[in-house]
Amino acid sequence: MSSPLVSITMPVYNGMPLIKASIESIKRQTYPNWECVIIDDGSTDGTSDYLDTINDERFVIFHQTNGGRPVARQKALELAKGMYIAMLDHPRFTIETHNLIIWQILRFIIYHILLHNYSWLNSLIWPFSVR
Repeated sequence: MSSPLVSITMPVYNGMPLIKASIESIKRQTYPNWECVIIDDGSTDGTSDYLDTINDERFVIFHQTNGGRPVARQKALELAKGMYIAMLDHPRFTIETHNLIIWQILRFIIYHILLHNYSWLNSLIWPFSVR
């Protein structure tokens, strides 16, 4: 049985130089089935150019004019294909802080789906949600 796809969403505006560390952190994470949807929200500091150099099919890069973090988050959710969503708000977190949390939440969700009614899943909020 394959692991469910987790979409890591990351809105970014003028994220240099911290964006590089965030990207490397995502690449090092241990969960095997993921994609990272990065929304460049009109960066003017070289972030856009750096994102265009990422040559990894697991990364989905979308450039838009600056609309603010809520607009960028919404676009990331529209583009995300994963069964689960992990929101990584650059530059506050690195994915290492989410590794164990993702696994624990997935196990918790599966346990409750198997043993209990799963209607409570609709109430899950940041940083994880269920599609």
